[in-house]
Amino acid sequence: MYLKRVEMVGFKSFAEKTVLEFEFGVIAIVGPNGCGKSNVADALRWVFGEQNPRLLRGSQMEDVIFDGTDQRRAIGRAEVSATFVEAEGVLPPGYHEVTITRRLFRSGESQYFINQNACLLRDIRELFMGTGIGTSAYFLLEQGKIDLVLSAKPEDRRTIFEEAAGIMKYKVKKVSALHRLEGTDANLIRLADIIREVKRQIISLERQAGKARRYQEARETLKGLELKVAKKEYENRQAELEKEERKIAGLSSQKDGMENEVAFLEKKISEVRGHHRAIFDELNQLERNELELDHKIQGATGETRLIEERLIEFQSRIQSDEEELQQASQRVEALKVQLQKEEDDHQAFLESHRDRKADLETRRLTLEDVIQEFERNSEELKKARNRFLNLKDKESQFKNQMMVHHHREKDLVLRKEKLLTEEEKVMLHLKEKETEKDQSQILKHRLSGEALEIENQLKSHVLIRESIQGHLAKITFEIEQEKERLLKCTARSEVARELGALEKESVFPGEEKESIFEEVLQIPLKYRKAIKTILGKKMKCVLKSNRSHIEKKEQSIFYALDTQVDLSSGIDFSSLSGFVGYANQLIQSLPPYQEVSRALLGDVVIVKDFSALKALDHSWLGKARFVTLEGDCLDWDGTWSFNGAAEEAHIDWQALREEIEKLSKRMDELVLLKTPLEGELAQVNGQIQNFEDQHRLKELELANVSGHLERLGAKADDLKVEHSSLLEEEKELTLEMNDLEKMVSQIATHLSDLSHEEKIIQEEIEQREKVGNELVHAKEKALVELVEVKVLTRSIEEEEERFLTRIRDLKSNLENLNQWIEKRLQDLVLWRLKQEENQNRIISLKENVRNFNESQESVKSRRIEVAVLVAQVSDSIKEDEEGLALKNTELQSLRERLSAADLARAQNVLHRDHLIQKIKEKYDLDLPEVEGVWDETPMETIHQQVAELQEKLRQMGEVNLVAIQEFDELKTRYEFLTKQQEDMVHAKEDLTEAIQKINGTIRDLFLNAFEKIRGTFNDIYRKLFGGGRAVLELLDDGNVLECGINISAQPPGKKLQVISLLSGGEKSMTALALLLAIFKVRPSPFCFMDEMDAALDESNIIRFLSLLDEFKAQTQFVLITHNKKTIGVADIVYGVTMEESGVSKLVSIRLPKSNKEEPSQEVLAVG
Repeated sequence: MYLKRVEMVGFKSFAEKTVLEFEFGVIAIVGPNGCGKSNVADALRWVFGEQNPRLLRGSQMEDVIFDGTDQRRAIGRAEVSATFVEAEGVLPPGYHEVTITRRLFRSGESQYFINQNACLLRDIRELFMGTGIGTSAYFLLEQGKIDLVLSAKPEDRRTIFEEAAGIMKYKVKKVSALHRLEGTDANLIRLADIIREVKRQIISLERQAGKARRYQEARETLKGLELKVAKKEYENRQAELEKEERKIAGLSSQKDGMENEVAFLEKKISEVRGHHRAIFDELNQLERNELELDHKIQGATGETRLIEERLIEFQSRIQSDEEELQQASQRVEALKVQLQKEEDDHQAFLESHRDRKADLETRRLTLEDVIQEFERNSEELKKARNRFLNLKDKESQFKNQMMVHHHREKDLVLRKEKLLTEEEKVMLHLKEKETEKDQSQILKHRLSGEALEIENQLKSHVLIRESIQGHLAKITFEIEQEKERLLKCTARSEVARELGALEKESVFPGEEKESIFEEVLQIPLKYRKAIKTILGKKMKCVLKSNRSHIEKKEQSIFYALDTQVDLSSGIDFSSLSGFVGYANQLIQSLPPYQEVSRALLGDVVIVKDFSALKALDHSWLGKARFVTLEGDCLDWDGTWSFNGAAEEAHIDWQALREEIEKLSKRMDELVLLKTPLEGELAQVNGQIQNFEDQHRLKELELANVSGHLERLGAKADDLKVEHSSLLEEEKELTLEMNDLEKMVSQIATHLSDLSHEEKIIQEEIEQREKVGNELVHAKEKALVELVEVKVLTRSIEEEEERFLTRIRDLKSNLENLNQWIEKRLQDLVLWRLKQEENQNRIISLKENVRNFNESQESVKSRRIEVAVLVAQVSDSIKEDEEGLALKNTELQSLRERLSAADLARAQNVLHRDHLIQKIKEKYDLDLPEVEGVWDETPMETIHQQVAELQEKLRQMGEVNLVAIQEFDELKTRYEFLTKQQEDMVHAKEDLTEAIQKINGTIRDLFLNAFEKIRGTFNDIYRKLFGGGRAVLELLDDGNVLECGINISAQPPGKKLQVISLLSGGEKSMTALALLLAIFKVRPSPFCFMDEMDAALDESNIIRFLSLLDEFKAQTQFVLITHNKKTIGVADIVYGVTMEESGVSKLVSIRLPKSNKEEPSQEVLAVG
């Protein structure tokens, strides 16, 4: 795999899109200082995900975006792409050519791409992990990398060795496994706490669940006995209701017959009224027609008069147009004669002046040539003077530059002396910060121990508080539940009592209190909507013992218990689709009021739903009232209503009082349990608060120390960076001083050339001025003659133009007059057509008036006939309405009798429904559907058994029925949590084993790579130095995974010593030998060297290049250099220039194979 292409847009000084095409071999990048060469290296570091802006020579990441110059605006984003080819065997399968891209916007947003597909930075790092390419890898060799090897601590040098050993991906896996292991340990601790709490709750609930099961068994037995009693009473009530239904059916039949007669009379009256409306409408229409005909006659007469006046006007216009046309024809003939005369005069003028115009044109051309010759000489003179002035400006600029360079040279000398002083200060400050950092680390360790001890005590008390809070929360929740139940029961009791009292007292104030019908009914929940819809306001009727107690009161309904009504029709409705039952059989009422229930509900049949109601045949209408369980109703007369009356619960006063007493007692017991727990909780909270305050103080001290440590570390890093920056600046100052000397020499040469060029231009100016003086007199004479020629030519042209103008005017007048005549002829034809149309319109209008008069007489005759017929029909309607009033009176009487019968039936149904409702509310069963519960056991025995079971249940006291379900759920949860705990223990063991295997793999790979690098390092060191030896050694052989690496070197003729004691040149060569050794043991697909040869002398350069020649067969090299010999070994040279200030550009040069050792002068100039 090798680097094929690098593309940059908006990255640092590369404002425009810049593409570097690479081939396998050696590529050199050259250029003067400050032109942006190292920005190429920064681009490669950045595209692989570098996040530290300092390593990119910036203060923040946005500094890599092109920030603009005096001539260019800033760019909104930076983008770099790197393309690799022949990646098989190096990258994962499927990658032959891969392009990675990084894009950064000024908003701070970053984007990463692999082959134009969006991805994460992590994906790029994982893709190249272990290849020697990355932000911390060794593919990029630069002066900073040498400094890292030389000045880093032994422990910090491990990074480059680990990358070479290819263990970075294993370390990433190990970190991930350690994080999962920590999460597993924390989950196991939490899970153990939960299991202990669940086990404690299971022990408590097991006893409650046993008691609840015994309670449920006794309650089921009691339920069976109570159902037997209720079913027997229900069957007795149902038999009585069937008798009442037959009584109601007879009254319903009579009412139906009377309703049919009333309907017949209403239909007859409706038909007669329809006929009356029809003939009355016809009478109105006839009157409107008569009035409309009169208006038409008047309109036609008026229009006739207007048209006759218009005809007179048309005749006058036609005579006027004919006279105007005759005058226009005479004028046309006169214009034609005048036009012919002007054309003849114009032709004669042209013949007489043709030769004179040609002579004038020849003179004009000759004079203009003289003037142009003068102007050309003047222009050349002006250009020569401008060139002379430009040369003077350049001479001035070069002299100014010479002066600036002399001043700059003095400044650079002073700056270099100042840099040496600052370098000494930085090193001294750095040693002080390292000492302070060690002291702070000791203090941090002590504070961490104290904070951990306080935290353990705090956790212990928090567990105690959570236990108390859990118990207290359970009691508080139970108190709130009991309080809510007590409030609901009390509210129901008070509201129901007040409403009942008001309803009774508002009917007969001062008299005896009587029952309200709804109080004596026992309506099961299932039938409540149906019954309350069908009864309506009758639910509130007051039951009186006999009719003598009933008095007329507003907004009141009464029913006398001595009324004898039977609304039962005797018809069997059970075969109907969706049939549920008869209302008077399904609803129970108290014993004295069964007759009322039968009277009011005897004719009511309950069906299942609305679809069953719609399916009823018309033959059933008038025989009963039908209602659905949802309250949809079909009445006797076929009326549909959809009320769905609201439910009102039946009030059981005794049960409410017992429930209120029981809830009050339970509330007192819970409050007694809660008080001591609250006191204990307050004491524990105080202790926890004390520990939390202590822990916060320790954490605050620890945070201060940690922050101080971080600041010290950052300051030390800053000082190191500052020290490196000072060294780099010192080197750049030296290079800049050398460049200044070259520039001064170049400027002196330019000044000499400019002086020679000024003399040549001065001679040209003098010659041009002499020729110009001679041409001035000829130009002035030519100008005078040229004016005379132009005046004569102009007078001839003006006379010719006057002829042409008169001819055009005559032709225009003649054309306009012909157009006017044509238009007048068209208007004359139009007026004659309109005259004829209006004459025809007068004839038509007179015929219409005659027809309208005849129609008006016919309409008037028919109107008189229809008026007589309207009076006759009105008399017939009056007679039929009087007969209908008599029938309605009889029908109302029948309806009142039927209503009374319904009321009697309803009172009987009330007692039955009360029984059904009681069973429904207590056991949620429909009593009519209960089967097979009665046997021959005497009723007294059953009542005795019920009393014994009720006493047994009372003695059992409070029973938590939910305990059975809670116990089963907790048991299931306990088993699930136990299984989870076992799985997590196995997972922890697997993670521990995986970490041990990773550690073994890392150790083997690292030791193997370290041994290879150690031997290769010594070999390359001997080649570079011509002898001597170099040693790599681990500081702790027992801790291979973490220990540091020490470097020692022995140049020829010297003793073995650590690398920090070597001279500057020896350090650079030693570090270069180590980096190349690493590269040889685990080569990267390509190597990028940024001025690695800058610190080498001539002999070392030769050794370095011979060593480079060994590597280039298997590795692609990209070199940033100023050295001519290094440039000479390159296959391709890229020159970086800055023609425009602040903007870098590339020049590509491919060197011929036969001339690689001697780079061309063009290449050297760029470099």
